[in-house]
Amino acid sequence: MKLLFCRLLTKTFIFISIMAFPTFINQIMAQSLPISQAELESQFKSQFKTQLFGNEATDLIQETRFGNLEQLNGSNEPNALAADNQAPTFEIAPEIRTLRVGEQKQFRFSFGDAENDAYFGGVVALNTKIELDPGRKPRKQLAREAAVNIDVLNSGNPSVILWNITAQNPGVAIFFVSIAEIFSSTEGGVFKLSSGRIKFVAYAFRVIGDNDSSLAPSFLNKFSDTTLKLKERVNLTFAAQSPENRPLTYSFLYLAYASRLVNGRFFGNNAQLKAIQPGQGVFIAFVADGLKADIQTFIVTVADPEAPPPPQEPKLSVRVLSNSALVLNNKQQPLDIYGDNFSIATQVMLKANSQEQQLPVQFISSTNLKVLLPENLKQKATLQLIDNNQFASIDFQPLAPVVIDIKRIRNLSNNVSRLRLLGAQLGRGVKVFANGKELSILDDRTFRSSIVDQIVVMLPAELRNKSSIELKLIGNSGLESPVIAVPLDK
Repeated sequence: MKLLFCRLLTKTFIFISIMAFPTFINQIMAQSLPISQAELESQFKSQFKTQLFGNEATDLIQETRFGNLEQLNGSNEPNALAADNQAPTFEIAPEIRTLRVGEQKQFRFSFGDAENDAYFGGVVALNTKIELDPGRKPRKQLAREAAVNIDVLNSGNPSVILWNITAQNPGVAIFFVSIAEIFSSTEGGVFKLSSGRIKFVAYAFRVIGDNDSSLAPSFLNKFSDTTLKLKERVNLTFAAQSPENRPLTYSFLYLAYASRLVNGRFFGNNAQLKAIQPGQGVFIAFVADGLKADIQTFIVTVADPEAPPPPQEPKLSVRVLSNSALVLNNKQQPLDIYGDNFSIATQVMLKANSQEQQLPVQFISSTNLKVLLPENLKQKATLQLIDNNQFASIDFQPLAPVVIDIKRIRNLSNNVSRLRLLGAQLGRGVKVFANGKELSILDDRTFRSSIVDQIVVMLPAELRNKSSIELKLIGNSGLESPVIAVPLDK
């Protein structure tokens, strides 16, 4: 419990520290203009490098970032929204996503902007290895066990990154390549940064061993590009399943461009966010089983309250839910709906295959309604808003308990006697089964928080000598998790 608390505290501290950093940059720039190229590049590299990942720092295999930031000290007024503005570009060569164990290949990542706008870009690679035993490994051992080893070569051209990639072990790494225009302006004597067009790609880079016949995991819910207004809060919760019933690991990548954008907390499959500054950022969520992965990407935009709205007639619309996917319990669940042109007369209907009902609605503002979800919701549902013969709708996905981490705890005979599970809503009436037998949950080892729960279950003696067990969880809403095959041998 102490270890989990420390991990949560560390992640929260790092994230809050990161989000405050761009303010420090703007303060430095306002004091002395023009800022030196070396200092500017140092500040940007610090900001972009740290903000990239919301998972463990030890998962980072390699990261290389750069930009032609000297353009910021010239004429560089924002023109990102101009119709004739061209997006920055990058090219990846060769365009292959797999290597076999023992193979080695050089990859070239070329960046540029046709109009020579200032930009910042780069490449990051993350490990996705699953660890079922507790304890932290030395970095050198983690590097040896990673799917790939990456050596950064000198390309002789600052806009070209050369990586020499060696395929070490069967597995999968996540690659993220991005470039964003950066514009500068001075308002009231304060030097400000803003981002223009963005180009990015995230993909799974696999190392193939003798057998590559397994099926990849897949997300059960997907997120799309989202626009938030200042101070709006959203929770992003992901769930996935493995056709091979493998344990899964979840992670986020997050990169904001010239903006603090949001603050909050990341942990496994969950992100709790609050919009705090206009701008845009890229979110990448991925789930892996150690051999293959599924990825989804989406852009989060925080709208500028000072920007004039586009001319249009008032229309009822829905932008996002505070939780578009959620592990429900046996109580009514409050949910915020964010949109535009709500009124005190706005009604919300819940429509699912087996039910249709009107939900209790609390009018908060013209952009915010609060509703209560029924406790017996077990199917994907549509929330339909009705107001003055106008209609708008958005989907909601109830989730079964989601396990994001499993650790095997062995006794003095070296048999697995307990399992420690981390995940969403695990400590609130959940039942755990192994090979069809309900397991005892140790109440004194249960840890609950708003973002992750921990439970520890006892394995009965008749299961401890098995080579593997099939684990299944049932939430107190009645939804069952996908089966997880947990190996018990070394």
